Amino acid sequence: MTEQAPNEGANANSPEKIGQFVTREWIDNKRIVHFRLYSITRDAIDEWINSSRETFLQWPAHEPILIVHDFTESGALSLTPYIRKRATELANVRPELMGRAAIVFPRTIGAQAAKIFVLISLQKHRVRRVFFTVDEALGWLRNSDAE
Repeated sequence: MTEQAPNEGANANSPEKIGQFVTREWIDNKRIVHFRLYSITRDAIDEWINSSRETFLQWPAHEPILIVHDFTESGALSLTPYIRKRATELANVRPELMGRAAIVFPRTIGAQAAKIFVLISLQKHRVRRVFFTVDEALGWLRNSDAE
């Protein structure tokens, strides 16, 4: 699927279109950043990884990063070698930066394979969990007692 990201307004709480296939939204006074992908093409993955990497590099060292990577609008999720490679690159950006990452997948068989990759294959510097709704993901990120 190669749907384009919607062109949202400039409202501070509106998602910001950061590329053709990705939006970024700041939540809870910029405590949480929410990336939503509208495709899993190489171009979409590059937009997502590059903007996520930029966010990691600019994040204050004394604040834990709280981030949502949302694939629910990306179409049929397939864990391609390219996605695995780029996700591994992102996981290794600023390993000293503590925080939590919530990955939101659609309820599909492909998402089950992706969930295993996320939980087992990526580095362990930051805690990450997989969810099937954004609301569940945000609830976990907002809970300061979460693992």
